[in-house]
Amino acid sequence: MGGFIGKSNLNKDNIIRPFNGRFCFNFFKDHRKIINHFYGNSGIYYFINHSNPSLSYIGSSINLGRRLEEYWDTISGSRKPNNPFTKILVNKGGSDWSVIILELCHPIELRLYEQLAIYLFNPTLNATRTISVLTQFATADLSIAISLANKLITLFPSKTSYGRFRFFEMLEDLKQVQSTQNSFRISGS
Repeated sequence: MGGFIGKSNLNKDNIIRPFNGRFCFNFFKDHRKIINHFYGNSGIYYFINHSNPSLSYIGSSINLGRRLEEYWDTISGSRKPNNPFTKILVNKGGSDWSVIILELCHPIELRLYEQLAIYLFNPTLNATRTISVLTQFATADLSIAISLANKLITLFPSKTSYGRFRFFEMLEDLKQVQSTQNSFRISGS
């Protein structure tokens, strides 16, 4: 397993698999290489400002290359900044940022890993700290995500920790979507 940075109360040996295959790039210098390399891959990314490392942002995408290309288009001026992070990205200049690919994963796992990364790294530029379970996967087999949520809950031994609460909440949301799926299958048959 690669190096792991996170909350001190989490033991890296207990991590199921998150953030073990990280790639770090200077976004300005390496943008074309990383866009091409990660095009079509889903995963979690982490932007950090070189001049002010307290400026950071975590996101996820079904297509990392496409998402990073959107950021590059914003920096280069061919796309307007459309959220607080992209406005700061443009204002601070693209040459001052590194992007770290924290995790490549199945699209159904994206929201869970993004929530874990937000909890562990505490990015300052994310508008929200709570990631919702997307309904875009309403027809997907959620067993992978439910299994992962169960494993992530075990990372937080304290029953009163926010991390445990948040993943339990996401697990319940996933089970509710799965239950709705099953209801539609039964009524549709």
